[in-house]
Amino acid sequence: METLRNETKHWGIEVVRTELKEIEQQRDILLKFRSDKTELNSIYEKMNTYLPKDVNGGDFVTQLEALAGQTNQNQTEISLKIKKTKTAEDETAAAKKNTAAAPVSSGAIKENDFSLSQTGNFPDLLKFVQGMEIMSRLNTFKNLSLILSTDNVLTTKIDGVIYYKAEITIEDVLANLTITDKDKEKVNDLEHFGEIITSSQTSGRSDPFAVQ
Repeated sequence: METLRNETKHWGIEVVRTELKEIEQQRDILLKFRSDKTELNSIYEKMNTYLPKDVNGGDFVTQLEALAGQTNQNQTEISLKIKKTKTAEDETAAAKKNTAAAPVSSGAIKENDFSLSQTGNFPDLLKFVQGMEIMSRLNTFKNLSLILSTDNVLTTKIDGVIYYKAEITIEDVLANLTITDKDKEKVNDLEHFGEIITSSQTSGRSDPFAVQ
């Protein structure tokens, strides 16, 4: 009986130690969050442009046009295949109808296709592509085709994807609170081209591509 009592006491002490360690880790995270609040707020604002909460196609198109102007590209066509954003309720209902479907996370990163055509010369095209790499909006190219005419005019056609994240929870923020100096440098090096267009109707220009 005495042995059982000692083992139970030892087990209880270990449980308390484990819980205290977890509490200390959470405390350290919150203290770091408080001390870095200003810098983290700045990064958060930039990331909301880089990976917004909805498509915000108007701001992306504005950046494309501004970047094209800076790199002497004559854009002849820009198109966005805007998809209607599903609400969490829509996705839950769809999942219930199809029991074989994988669980849908409302915080998953979503994609939206875009395409553009423009003319110019090759050195300026390289500057345009480099600008896309540092643009304050996450994007990737799926296809890039080049056609050189007899009068040395280069026509470029690009098919790509922009991304957005429908929801970011406080759990997401705390889980990814560890930000290295290299991460901060990458975010701070992002460049916004042209006038900022917001998704919200409360400030700035509204997004003409917003799906109602």
